[in-house]
Amino acid sequence: MRSLLLRVSLFLFFVLLTIVTDQEVYAVGLANDDCIKCHTQEVSLILDKGMKHRSEVSCLDCHETHPPEGGSAISACGLCHATSDRSHFALKSCNECHNPHSPLDIDFAKTDSVALVCIGCHDSVGDQLTDFPSMHSDLDCTECHSRHDSWQSCLDCHTAHTEEMDYDVCLRCHTPHAPRVVKYNADVPNAWCSGCHGAVVSQLAANPSKHQTLRCVYCHKDQHMMTPSCETCHGQPHASIMHKKFPNCRECHIGPHNLDLLS
Repeated sequence: MRSLLLRVSLFLFFVLLTIVTDQEVYAVGLANDDCIKCHTQEVSLILDKGMKHRSEVSCLDCHETHPPEGGSAISACGLCHATSDRSHFALKSCNECHNPHSPLDIDFAKTDSVALVCIGCHDSVGDQLTDFPSMHSDLDCTECHSRHDSWQSCLDCHTAHTEEMDYDVCLRCHTPHAPRVVKYNADVPNAWCSGCHGAVVSQLAANPSKHQTLRCVYCHKDQHMMTPSCETCHGQPHASIMHKKFPNCRECHIGPHNLDLLS
């Protein structure tokens, strides 16, 4: 009987010793350097494309437990991002677009509501599309952006105004999210305007007046469809009685692009 009790006691002792040893291992915990021993793919991905998930947090900041202790090792994105003031971080199903080990390598193929998702971070873009309506306002973001931080060239959909134009030239005048608001600098050549205003540019090139030497943007400053009055540059060069009789300069001079000095 004593022999049986002794054997049972020894068995229980070794079982208890094993349990204590396992608990001590988990109590001590894992180091970040341990993760790569099993999770080589995840560690490699976060080193390559982890962005702030690589530089500002460690594996153990997000994965606070590891099975079998503590259940799932997958943490909620809201652990860090719920405190943001951006509406984007209140959205559910983060993993439809994001892999936490490469958070900005985003594929939109899994979600059907990309426009709403994008505006959560890119609210200024959403404002432009709303405030300056165009055909672009009716498109889903994925029509031009198949992945995050990628975009099509304007010339993938649109024909250039002139043959020498490329995508960089398009951006000199157009903003993709407000394409009808055309703004430019003073160095835009007349040839770019001729793509839409060919007759006017030809008239100006053939006219012998000093207007011929000016760039279109000299008079149409900064923004498309800005039209100055003749008085902007010329004031009132004739006697006041003539200006009263002919208040419209075009009555004599035809127009600024085909200026007739003899009429």
